[in-house]
Amino acid sequence: MLKQLTILIVDDELLTVRILSANLKASGYQVLTAYDGQEALKIMEKQPVDLVLLDILMPGPDGFDICRKIRETYDIPVVVISAQGQEKDKLRALSSGAQDYITKPFGISELLARTRANLCHPVEIHL
Repeated sequence: MLKQLTILIVDDELLTVRILSANLKASGYQVLTAYDGQEALKIMEKQPVDLVLLDILMPGPDGFDICRKIRETYDIPVVVISAQGQEKDKLRALSSGAQDYITKPFGISELLARTRANLCHPVEIHL
C-alpha cells in the first residue's frame, strides 16, 4: 500500500483553503491547513509534510520569510500560490527556496499537475 502524501496549505483566505483542500483530498492527498506562517511552522514541527502550498501575503511573517524558514529545516517542495504576479515577486519566491510559483487565479487542473510534478509523480493531462 502506498503512503498517502500530505500537503500543507498555508493561506489566510478561507475560501481558497476550502477549495484547494476539497480538490486535493478528492485527488487522494491528506491535507493540513494553516492560516498564517507561524501556524504552518508549528504544524510542520508536529507532523511530516510532503509539500507546502504557500501564499505570500498573509498576516505576520510573509510567505517569503516562511519559505526561507521552511528551507532552513526541511527538504520538501514549496509551491507559492499568490496573486502577486510580477516577475520580481516570482524571482524573490524562487530565491527564497520555492520550487514553483502559481499566480492566482489558477485552474485546479494546473494546480494538481504542478503538485504531482513537484512530488515527482508522472503528470497525466487530459485535454
